[in-house]
Amino acid sequence: MNKKFNYIYKNLLSTSDRTFYKILLLLILIGTVLETLSVGIIFPVLNTIISKDSNNIITKIFDFLNLNSYEDIIVLSIIILFIAFTSKSIFLTVVKFYENKFIAKLKVKFSERFYKTYLKKSFIFH
Repeated sequence: MNKKFNYIYKNLLSTSDRTFYKILLLLILIGTVLETLSVGIIFPVLNTIISKDSNNIITKIFDFLNLNSYEDIIVLSIIILFIAFTSKSIFLTVVKFYENKFIAKLKVKFSERFYKTYLKKSFIFH
């Protein structure tokens, strides 16, 4: 599998395709981290909404920001949760768009290359 990947990566992809592939992998990795953080932020926000315990880390952050009203803490927690999920969704949508665009471009490039190779073969080959 690794040999096939190296052959495709080195011989079939152009330099610009390899660079874009590396950037795309980095963006997918960032998307994975954002996905993990967005799932991980749900429980502290729910804990803040459900209990008025002052040992919660989010409550301590809001105390540092001088938000003492419990309603303000709940509203701000929900707004932060909404912004986190919305920004993550927008980022992942943009990454998926460029990923699909890159794959479509490679499909066209490979199809043209294989078709031209097939047409250049001798008549006996056909």
